[in-house]
Order: sequence, then structure tokens, then C-alpha cells
Amino acid sequence: AKVYTFQVFPLAETTWAQIAEISEAGKAPDMWSIGDEKDIIVGDETLTLVIVDFNHDDTTGGDKAGITFGLKNLMAETRAMNGTGTNVGGFTGSAMYTWLQGELLANLPEELQSVLKLVDKKTSAGSKSTTINTDSMKIFLFSSIEIFGTTTSASAKGEGEHYPYFSTITKRKKYISNGVGAVNGWWLRSPDVSFNSNFNLTNHNGFNISYNASGLYGVCFGFCV
Repeated sequence: AKVYTFQVFPLAETTWAQIAEISEAGKAPDMWSIGDEKDIIVGDETLTLVIVDFNHDDTTGGDKAGITFGLKNLMAETRAMNGTGTNVGGFTGSAMYTWLQGELLANLPEELQSVLKLVDKKTSAGSKSTTINTDSMKIFLFSSIEIFGTTTSASAKGEGEHYPYFSTITKRKKYISNGVGAVNGWWLRSPDVSFNSNFNLTNHNGFNISYNASGLYGVCFGFCV
């Protein structure tokens, strides 16, 4: 068997290749803590990532991804889930999903792209359906229950498990332009199960609401290594 020997480095100073190796060896929780930060450059903006949990997400290959990351704050540009007010087709049928898997993924640092895990994310199907679809993806938005630990009348049960990082309002309140801009709401991948027009979001006060899919709100994406 391969023997792993690791020198402990702050997450911010560790390469993505090293992070992936440590994650694969199951040593990430011994090295770092939930909330530890690492910056990346996407296009012309610096984004601060945080560890939101260890061994949380199911990989498409059938095991657990060692680390799940999410943005500490929001990207500079606000975006709509869809060009019109609809959640028909759910998250994977949305313009936001197409952008995440296409343009955003392609603009991540190449070293990071090479170590991203395909993970299975659970999301209601849209069109007021409570049917839960499981879809494999490298980049995702978070669901209502993943952020808040509970569902509301606007979100379906079964869209994953709560990430402990988001347990406080302080961690759920996010700011545009990686923290230097104004506080802003940010989209969740959960379609509103009461309306064909809305997706859930975390509002500027850190609470779960739903809004028309054509609204412009912040982007907080996640991924696994």
C-alpha cells in the first residue's frame, strides 16, 4: 500500500494537487478545519473559498469526496437563474446551471479543474414537483437544506444534508465582490415547490426565501476535491 507522509501547511499555501492527494488519503480533517480559507483567481477577480465540510458529498464513483468547498462571499456579477421567471426543468435545466458547467468551470484555475470530483447532488425536479433527481456535476449551487438544515414550504425534502459551516447567520450573510461590495441575496439550486416561477435563495439577512427566477442575485458556488 502507498504510504503517505504529509507536512502540515496552511490551506492557503497548499497547492491543489497536494490538497487532492491529502483528501484522497482521508487526512484532510487532520490537516485543516471547517472555515479554513484559500483564494483562487477566476477571470479578473479573486475569490476566497472556505471548507464547508469533510466527507460530506457522495462522488459519482460511489465513495465520499474528502473536502467540500464553497465561496466565503459572492462573485462580483449578479446573475439570474433563468432569463424568464420559470423553474421548469429544475436546476439542471436552468441557464445558471449551463453557465456554471460551461463558462465558470472553464475559467477556474487549470490546477483546480484537474482535481475536481464529480459528485451526485439531489434536487427537486421543478414545475412544483417534489420528485428528487440525482445529477452528477463538478460545480453546484447549494440547496436550502444544505444551508439552513431545514426545509420550508418553498423547498422539497431530500435535497442533501446540512453543511455545518452555514449554521450561523454570520456565515450565511454574503457580500458582492468577494466581500468588498454590498450585502446581497444569493441563489440556491432548490426550485420553489409551490410556484413554477421561483427558486429559493438566501436573502441579505441570511434567511431562506424564494424569488422569481429572472431576478439578479449573487453567486455562491461549491465543489468537491
